[in-house]
Amino acid sequence: MAYSDLDSIHVPTAGQRPPASWGAQVNANFDAVYDDVLAKLGQWTNYTPTVLQSVAVSKTVSYARYLKLGRLVVVQCYLVITSSGTANNALTVSLPVTAAQASVPGGGFYWYDASAGLNYGTIGIPLSTTTVGGLLSGSAAVAGQTNAVGWPNQVASGDSLLISMTYEAAS
Repeated sequence: MAYSDLDSIHVPTAGQRPPASWGAQVNANFDAVYDDVLAKLGQWTNYTPTVLQSVAVSKTVSYARYLKLGRLVVVQCYLVITSSGTANNALTVSLPVTAAQASVPGGGFYWYDASAGLNYGTIGIPLSTTTVGGLLSGSAAVAGQTNAVGWPNQVASGDSLLISMTYEAAS
């Protein structure tokens, strides 16, 4: 619903009160704001991300949901790895909605390496408009970029990935 500019209905001059018709229009404007914005804030959508580290990596999706409001996208994932990737290759997870721009940091990308008992906390970055990865802490490696350097570790069964991202959608 389009919002009505109340000043276009009536422009009060000094000493005049707003017309009674404003009551109905104010209510209609509020209803439209609620329907178009506020009601959508609680609508999170499930999605099934794809995990790659040179090969498709199997996983259990414990939680993978997103919220899209206009062009704002908020994504949260908790994935438990059930197969193996390939060491020294990019570790990426698919995004639920195409991003407007790659390479703009927008959250966190965390990997728990169960075999080593180590957590890798990284900055989450859309590496393309359809995937997210992260900067590997303490290394020049950028997960997902074609710089011939991937994550030195191999994701394996029992590892987990946690992602929390906010980014701009392409549309």
